[in-house]
Amino acid sequence: FDLKPPTYIFETVPEDSSILKHFEIPPVLDSTLTEIATTKFQFYVGPTLSGAPPHFHRSAWNALIYGRKRWFLFPPQYAFYSKQHVWDWWRQYKKESTTWECVQHPGDMIILPDMWGHAVINVKESIGVASEFIYGTSEFSL
Repeated sequence: FDLKPPTYIFETVPEDSSILKHFEIPPVLDSTLTEIATTKFQFYVGPTLSGAPPHFHRSAWNALIYGRKRWFLFPPQYAFYSKQHVWDWWRQYKKESTTWECVQHPGDMIILPDMWGHAVINVKESIGVASEFIYGTSEFSL
């Protein structure tokens, strides 16, 4: 029998949302102190084995508040999109020399440069906040 993969919730929240009162933007990303600006805040929560399939976008940051996430990173020339659930993708995954991997722990922040492909699988149930940089306003943009 086939188990249904777990759901991963990744939603944009208003800047005045009460959920963001429990999260402090690190000073290195504070737009009042630096020229680094972000677009919108996204809140995510997901059980073990949920996550995001391979994809890419402009530069972003991802802060883990609770849990543990395994990241698969692909340089821009190897980035790709997949519609397959990350759990199904991961079961078929074969490590390539062009893939970088790391594990994110609570309190860790991942900075993704422009167009770097990535997939994420929650090793434990996870909660966090993420945001994309405003294109062209930071040293993380092309």
